[in-house]
Amino acid sequence: MPRLWVSRLLLLLAVSGWLGVPSIPATAQGRGDAIDLVLIADRSGREPGPGIGQAMTDVLLLWAATAAPTDRLLLLRGGPSPRMVGGALRMRDPEDRAAFRALLRRLSGFDGGEANWPRMVDLSVRSLSQLPEPAPFVGLLALARADPKAAEALAGAAARLAGPPARPLFALGLEQSLSLLDQTLGQASGGAATTRLSDPERYEAALRLWGALSPHRWTTWISLPPGLEQRLVLPPGTAWAAFVLVRPTSSARLVTLVHEDTDWLGPAAQARIDVVRTERLEIVTLLSFGSYEGEWRIRMEGDQEARLGVVVSLREPLLLTEPGPSRRLLAPSGAPIYLEATLPQRLSGAALEWQTGEIRAPLRDDGGDADREGGDGRAGGLIPAEALSGRVEGAFRLSWAGGVWEQPVWLDRMADLPALEAQAPASPAPGMPITVTVPRPPGVEEVRWRWVGWRVGNARYQPPERMEALADRWEWVFRPPAGGPVRFLALGEVRALGPAGPRVYPQAVVADLQVGASTEGRLFVALERSPRALNLPSELTLIITSTLDRPAQLRLEVVEEGAGVQVAPSTLSIPAREIVRRKIRVSGEGIRQPREIRIRAREEKGAPVEGGEWRLTVAAGGDGGFSPIWLCLIAAAGAGGFVLIRVLLRRSREQWP
Repeated sequence: MPRLWVSRLLLLLAVSGWLGVPSIPATAQGRGDAIDLVLIADRSGREPGPGIGQAMTDVLLLWAATAAPTDRLLLLRGGPSPRMVGGALRMRDPEDRAAFRALLRRLSGFDGGEANWPRMVDLSVRSLSQLPEPAPFVGLLALARADPKAAEALAGAAARLAGPPARPLFALGLEQSLSLLDQTLGQASGGAATTRLSDPERYEAALRLWGALSPHRWTTWISLPPGLEQRLVLPPGTAWAAFVLVRPTSSARLVTLVHEDTDWLGPAAQARIDVVRTERLEIVTLLSFGSYEGEWRIRMEGDQEARLGVVVSLREPLLLTEPGPSRRLLAPSGAPIYLEATLPQRLSGAALEWQTGEIRAPLRDDGGDADREGGDGRAGGLIPAEALSGRVEGAFRLSWAGGVWEQPVWLDRMADLPALEAQAPASPAPGMPITVTVPRPPGVEEVRWRWVGWRVGNARYQPPERMEALADRWEWVFRPPAGGPVRFLALGEVRALGPAGPRVYPQAVVADLQVGASTEGRLFVALERSPRALNLPSELTLIITSTLDRPAQLRLEVVEEGAGVQVAPSTLSIPAREIVRRKIRVSGEGIRQPREIRIRAREEKGAPVEGGEWRLTVAAGGDGGFSPIWLCLIAAAGAGGFVLIRVLLRRSREQWP
């Protein structure tokens, strides 16, 4: 008997290996991307037209079919008398998937009247709170018929969604605007309500809402010409994916879906996928976590070009979730907005930005004005204070290997939110302490400062010398050693009082200063002779003209790192209002090939220096004395000359009478 079980186990392992489909158990993937979701099917109002009715069914089916393996879904039949339908179902389980689709098919008919949103919210929150082992992300996904008629009746429901914990509501309308629902339940919960009236945009808007529910989820859309194979590269760290083909005609269908020589539409992989087809959609969902990054080859058959949507789950989220997982950003009117994301090494070469219309805010890890430190794996971006107003729908866009992946995000510029503003001196001098003050606006309960730094020009950010938190303000003191443009950047998490309770939102405080020199004079520096190349070691003569009213210290430095070239002395003392000559010695080690270097001069207290940068080609030379080769050549020449003189003298004696 044991031998029989061993043989069965070996057969099972052999079959798993033959399938050639790498998978990761749900426990190995962890619950980092699990979502507990209430799917609300609003059945209020009159019976819609046949086109809208079929689109509503397809959107609900799309949401159910593209749930990840660890997601738990609950179905709520909305309307005047809402009720929960069935229990929590895991879309990884085949029986639960079949049961969920059966529940959707039973949602026939409409109840008339107006949707009871307070009751629907109450049932959703109660059902989510009763789930064992809550998922890291939670939310409500609603297919809404119409806007509520009175905002006052939604105040209690908005407070329940706001939490804590917050349960964001994302609603999609196919028939009319949902502006009131967006401004009440959506805004209070950190969610949003949007409307898509045209047929192709409905499915794109429905699929991209997964990116609003979890920071792990990203979506993209590509065009598929009939019969032509397209290539799509999924981002590094992709652990799961689902594919949605919007069928323009009934002849459109997917025929090729290949990744690393595995045909996911072939017989060997049928047990590892779920396929759903309707008149307008074909959905292929992977049923297990695995390693699905890299190139996929995709082809469809049909008589018209079709759109293909893809939703993926990344093992690690790119966008940071502080101060919360909300995809709705609140910001005071006229205040800059700081955005931050993690960019792992495996995404080297990717471009990340926040975009709405023609406005783009790139997030870079290059040490730029909005980046804390270049190359630290965190990318920063800044939406200017004067950009945008009111409510704006945008998206984080990740450009990678020819594809563009999106996560939706909504931005609200709100006039009633207190804004933090920096106060700084108008024209500080280098070397003098600078105090930046941020007064506490009325209504602000608390500010948690996540990070504060300052820098001169393109140098690295550094922390202030000291910080002081007072009852009515915050103060930071720093001391720039040199003149030039100075940026002060502080990232805060603001907690302010609101009409419906406290509101928490991130804000950037930016102060740009121009630190001037302590005198109106300057230094003019020039080389007495500009050589084309230097054989090291060599000497150079500088002609320095000072118009300063004080003695100056001119510092010389080689700016290329690893050049192996030194300048001595590195600091020159220059008297006030004089013209002087100074010799410097340029030397180096480890230089095998001629190379170009830059020598830069700057005044230690920030006075302007004109002509203080030179590009020189340097090459290895001797140490300034006679090398052994030269000694040998000189000795040989001397010996030859001595022999020649003796021969001439002997011949002259023989010829003399």
